[in-house]
Amino acid sequence: MKKILFLSIIMLFGTFSNAWAEQGTHMHVAIFFIHDNALSTDFSKSIAGADIEAALKGKAELMTFVHSANIKDGDVQNIQNDTLRFNDKDEMEDFGVNCSLSMKADTGWSVSGLCKIFLNGKDHTESHIIKHVALAKEITWYPIFVDKEHLVVAYVMKEIGQNL
Repeated sequence: MKKILFLSIIMLFGTFSNAWAEQGTHMHVAIFFIHDNALSTDFSKSIAGADIEAALKGKAELMTFVHSANIKDGDVQNIQNDTLRFNDKDEMEDFGVNCSLSMKADTGWSVSGLCKIFLNGKDHTESHIIKHVALAKEITWYPIFVDKEHLVVAYVMKEIGQNL
C-alpha cells in the first residue's frame, strides 16, 4: 500500500511539474522615480537587455518591479505600489502607482492600459492612458509612460522562458 501511495504522489507531482515546465511569455514591468538631475534625459528610447536598473543608474531609482509568468493574450496585469499615511493635520496622504495593463498577442505582443500616480500631499491623481505599446523585440524595455513633472517613468519588457 505504501508503494502505491508513494508512486501516486510521484506521478501527481510529475504531472504538475511538466505542466509548468513548458515555455511561456513573461512580462516584466519596472516603475522608477526619476532623479532631479535626470530631467533632461530622454526616457523614450527602448533599452536592450534585462538589467534596466543598471541602464538607468544615476537617472532613476526603482520604485517597483513586477514579473508575471505564463501571460496569455487578453490577460490584465494589475500593479500597485502605494504608501498611505496620516499627515500632521490628520489627513490621509497617498503616494504611489496603480496600473492595469492589458496584454495583447494578436499581431505581436503589445500593452495598453491605465496607470495612475497618487501624489503625496497634492490631493490629486495623475492618470496616464497607455494606448498601445508594441513589444517588438524580446528582452527589450519599452517605456509605457514618462512623467517628468511628477518624476515617474515606467517600462515594460517581454521574454519567452520556462513557466516556473
